[in-house]
Amino acid sequence: MTYAQPQTRRPTWVRLGLGLIRYALAGIFTLSGAAKLIHAPLMLLIFLNMGTGYGFAYLVGGLEILGAAMLLFPATLVPGAWLLVLVAAGAIWTHLALIGGPVLPAAILLALLAAIIWERSTS
Repeated sequence: MTYAQPQTRRPTWVRLGLGLIRYALAGIFTLSGAAKLIHAPLMLLIFLNMGTGYGFAYLVGGLEILGAAMLLFPATLVPGAWLLVLVAAGAIWTHLALIGGPVLPAAILLALLAAIIWERSTS
């Protein structure tokens, strides 16, 4: 005979903290994606220096905004977080392999997204 595992509920401060992180990440990725879509010179210069052009900047910007919107709804939270994990991993790889510069901001975003995915998968 098997017994059901008791449901463990996270402390309120953990749930509130991860909720605030979720909304902050949605805002960060929305602003970052919008900067790519509205032709922010610095953003487009980075993509031009990589040799990918405007089209790839639009693609990444669109994915960032889509993922940010998905973070706002419980039904799409985990897929949206995974989408943004891939975008952040691509940003880390790009900084390490192609353009140089700091990888810490993208690594922090990736870690926060991973925390959200972990919290949802263990609750």
